[in-house]
Amino acid sequence: MRDANSEYPLRPPQKRAHSPFDNGADTVSETPRPRWPMHQRYQPAQPSLPAGGARKMLSISLVAGILVGILNIVFTVVNAPLYQQAASYANRPSQMPLNVASAVFGLWVLTGVIGLIIYCIAGFITGKLAVARKFGFFSGFVASAIAQIIGFIVQYFPNYPGRINSGFSSNPLKIGGGLITALIILVLVALIGGLFGWLGAKLATRRHPFYVGLDE
Repeated sequence: MRDANSEYPLRPPQKRAHSPFDNGADTVSETPRPRWPMHQRYQPAQPSLPAGGARKMLSISLVAGILVGILNIVFTVVNAPLYQQAASYANRPSQMPLNVASAVFGLWVLTGVIGLIIYCIAGFITGKLAVARKFGFFSGFVASAIAQIIGFIVQYFPNYPGRINSGFSSNPLKIGGGLITALIILVLVALIGGLFGWLGAKLATRRHPFYVGLDE
């Protein structure tokens, strides 16, 4: 039987003309990835948090809280005549002169802003050392709580400028009401300090490998 392909002789292979725009990318074979587990030295390093973050946070927050408490005491003692004058109008606050009320409010705002800056700095330092931003929040929270407790205690010292009445009595209901109010104020102010501590920790760790890609 006659072969059907005999009428069509095989042509010799021809070389493809080289194009000046051909970079030969299609001729490079892709190296197959190994299917077996990679050696530890070839695996990408996963960023980890340093150890002892809670201990560092507590140390920083303790220093920051005591510093804010001391600053508040210093501002109060330096402006003792103003606070004593304001305390004399405790039973008739509507009669307090405007300049006295404005000065007391201005000092309160000034000490509050300084305290928030210190909490932010404490969170920044905590972020640099502990990396975890939650420790920055707790740093500001604990520092603010310590400062508030110090300020609450010194208010009952004899002859302290602007010393307030304790508000406690032998009635258990009144005691409980005063304690609950103080705790609510303490928690609210501490939360504000914690937010500023977290902000400082975020600024400190914005370029840390542990958080790269998470803030985008």
